[in-house]
Amino acid sequence: YRLDALGKVEDLPNITVEHLKQAYFDMIQNDRIDISIVGNIGIDSVEKWLQKYWLFSKRDSSLSVIDKTKPIVYNNPIIEHQTVKQSKLTMAYSLPVYIDQKEYQIASVLNTILGGSSESILFQKLREELGKVYFISSSFDPMKGVLYIYAGVNQGDVEIVFEEIDACIKQLKQKNVSDKDISLAKKWLSQNLVESLDSTGSILARLSVVDLLNRSFDINESLKQINGVSKEEIQNLSQKITPIAKYVLKGEQA
Repeated sequence: YRLDALGKVEDLPNITVEHLKQAYFDMIQNDRIDISIVGNIGIDSVEKWLQKYWLFSKRDSSLSVIDKTKPIVYNNPIIEHQTVKQSKLTMAYSLPVYIDQKEYQIASVLNTILGGSSESILFQKLREELGKVYFISSSFDPMKGVLYIYAGVNQGDVEIVFEEIDACIKQLKQKNVSDKDISLAKKWLSQNLVESLDSTGSILARLSVVDLLNRSFDINESLKQINGVSKEEIQNLSQKITPIAKYVLKGEQA
């Protein structure tokens, strides 16, 4: 995340056609290229067609996608201002679990309990009970071992929302998670996993990940791992959640 995927506005005036051509040919000649096809097709005929018409030079196809770099910790919130009515918060936490580890599904269930669905602790507390956010959710990046929390709030509620989020994480760490919360999280994850098999985009994304990691995917094994996560494992893993940074995009007072 040190590099912005969209680039910088100030760099645009200096980019020429020659720069674009050079970048394009460098990509074609040197970068790893993955071609994923989904549909009722003949594998052999497609492979022959690709080998005949797509003549790529040999290259190193290895690629490191898991980043275990120790994150930089910011003790004070990062604050920016824009002329918008709704303030937006992003909080980042270290959760050192990665997609190639057995604890990955534990982290997935934990994230779903915390803020991954409309039944989550954060949504029920901040949105339904207190009415302090327009939206709130969490996500877990298993390539970097980072847990994120996002929220949209009125400017005057920024501090109280930060405090309530901290209280919800403390609730997790103090083993105050119900069997109902765990059951709902497992059902939500399992249902979304099964439904993803009907989505071409989800299938392609999954193919790309398993190929990059040199792994196979078995939905029955994944469902077994999700439903096998215990309360003790969730609570033990929650102890590893540590703050990295808080970001606030402040808008006008609503």
